[in-house]
Amino acid sequence: KLARKKVGWIHSQFNRSLQKLENTVSIVTPYTFLFSVLNLQWSPLMRMRFDHIAHNSNLYYNQLYGGIPSTLGQLQHLNSLDLSSNSLTGSIPSSLTMLRNLEYLDLSRNDLDGTIPSNLKGLQSLRILDLTQNKLTGPIPDSIRYCQNLTVIYAYRNFLNGTINENLGTLSSLQLLGLYYNSLSGRIPKELGKLSALQYLALDGNDLHGELPKELGNLTNLRALYLTANNFNGTLPTTYEHLTNLQVFAVSGNYLSGPIPAYIGKWVNLSDLVLIGNNFSGNLPAETFSLTKLEKLWVSDVNNPGISFPQEVIPEPNSLFSV
Repeated sequence: KLARKKVGWIHSQFNRSLQKLENTVSIVTPYTFLFSVLNLQWSPLMRMRFDHIAHNSNLYYNQLYGGIPSTLGQLQHLNSLDLSSNSLTGSIPSSLTMLRNLEYLDLSRNDLDGTIPSNLKGLQSLRILDLTQNKLTGPIPDSIRYCQNLTVIYAYRNFLNGTINENLGTLSSLQLLGLYYNSLSGRIPKELGKLSALQYLALDGNDLHGELPKELGNLTNLRALYLTANNFNGTLPTTYEHLTNLQVFAVSGNYLSGPIPAYIGKWVNLSDLVLIGNNFSGNLPAETFSLTKLEKLWVSDVNNPGISFPQEVIPEPNSLFSV
């Protein structure tokens, strides 16, 4: 009873305080349980003068539950909305796409379901979009092409399906694209090769197939390429010779074949080379062992004994991982 009285007192005091916040430009309550005892949707927060409230709303780690109020779409001055690491359910309100000043949207680590809103045209200021670890389904919508300021898209560990939208290739500012552990199918669109600013591409753990697009060789700023646990076949394209900034190249668990190209020796920044679980054959190029930053080398397993080491090279045991 005492606990219920305290919660009721907190609720009443908080509501009275909210009524005085007409000119608030920031709401920050991280790492508290405060909002878990409030019904956010019916709070006076949602009935305030929206044109004066909140440039930044950071409500992460607050044990929030229930749906995201559609009325948040009325906060026209909002440039940052972080609702990550709560227990929010339901779909993403389409009203959020009306936030024309929004630059940062983090809805990660909740229990949101449904699809990504189809009309993203209003989010032309958006720079960072994080939808990680929810239960979202469907594809990335075509309207993603309107979000030309995006530098980061994280939507991994969902249930996204369909093909990878080729309109992602129009996002010339994109630096990080993480779509791993979804149910995406089809081929990697060659349009991704136009993302000249891209540094990180993670598509592992999907149901992608076909040959690796040669156009990815244009991504000369790429630092990490994760394509493991898909159904890719064919050989490694010769154009990948130009990926000299790569630090991680992981393609294990596919059906890739042919020789491992000697141009890997030009990837002078490489620290992780993960090739196991494919159908590669021939010698591992001697140039591989001239890579001074190489820390992890996974090259063969019991299902693929076809790779052998050149006789002139004896790899260091502490730097070799061959299962």
